[in-house]
Amino acid sequence: MNYEGTKEEKFESIYSSYERDVYRACLHITMDEDLALDMTQQAFVNFYERFETLKVECVKAYLIQSAKNLTYNYFRKINREWFPSEEDEELSVLEPAIESTEELYFEDVRKMMIKTLTDEIMEDLKENHENWYVVLHRMFFLDMTHEEIATELGLTKDVIYSRLHRAKLWIQKNYKNHIKKLTDTA
Repeated sequence: MNYEGTKEEKFESIYSSYERDVYRACLHITMDEDLALDMTQQAFVNFYERFETLKVECVKAYLIQSAKNLTYNYFRKINREWFPSEEDEELSVLEPAIESTEELYFEDVRKMMIKTLTDEIMEDLKENHENWYVVLHRMFFLDMTHEEIATELGLTKDVIYSRLHRAKLWIQKNYKNHIKKLTDTA
């Protein structure tokens, strides 16, 4: 590393040169701006703490790899804290074999992100459109049929279909970008 000036000046020069590239690498993995920013900042903090003892030929590559490692470790920690249900374990038996550990890891991350987004959507529906939430919850989480939901709620099937349709349109409108990010990574 051949940078001129004090440690702070050298670091500031490196930070301003590579911060955007490191952030993009993290964003590509996390698909979450806040998390990518956190991982980027942590990578630079770690770099700063070891700045004078490091013998790095390519600072940019080092920083990007460091940030990626931090991100992967973050997701590994989350995955260890998440315990799949029996239903998830049954589904995994039916899934086709995945070639590499990396593919398996990214598939686990994608599933976790889908679950998180689903929880967020359901919570938003519960707060803002309780009638739609009730129908979706019974249908997808309690595995009830349209007829069973209509009977339980004292409504016609047409009303149930209407609520499902409105909920679908609302979700598409309000979560289009989130859903697109998830489908683009599939």
